[in-house]
Amino acid sequence: VLATGGSEGGTRTTPPVEVTTPAPIPPPPPTTVEQQSPTHRTSDPIPILMYHVVADPPRDAPYPGLYVSRAAFAGQVAWLAENGYHAVTLREVHGHWRLGQALPPQPIVLTFDDGYQSHFVNAAPILGRRGWAGVLNLEVRNTTQSWGLSPRQVQLLVGDGWEVAAHTLTHPDLTQVDDA
Repeated sequence: VLATGGSEGGTRTTPPVEVTTPAPIPPPPPTTVEQQSPTHRTSDPIPILMYHVVADPPRDAPYPGLYVSRAAFAGQVAWLAENGYHAVTLREVHGHWRLGQALPPQPIVLTFDDGYQSHFVNAAPILGRRGWAGVLNLEVRNTTQSWGLSPRQVQLLVGDGWEVAAHTLTHPDLTQVDDA
């Protein structure tokens, strides 16, 4: 590997330095599911809580039941933590169920549908204070809406450990589409 120093203008400010890379460390031998001693049996159900908007509903909200206030959400997360729950992602659940990977005691998945600004502004800080991450079921077209998450906000959530799950590009009403 050849490493060089440089400045933003592209002019080298330090001479090249030769860096050697040690040989890779071989991976540990595979272990069986039984050797990994998961916290729970791999068939245990894991609860999933689903949220839409984490904010107060506007007066004219067509579906006010899809809203939970920031204060109520914070109270729910506090209750979960006080009662021993720990947020995990769907990837962690999959690893637990399929590979026997350990999970913390009382795992729970917190999902957030559609990609609302309130996921970034209200939910993420509340979860982040506990070191928890959510699962964002992102409807991709919402990243172009004023009330939706921006692509940068999605990147920041992922950087904070959030998982992004598919929630379609356009969120069609499946009762209204044909079989194809």
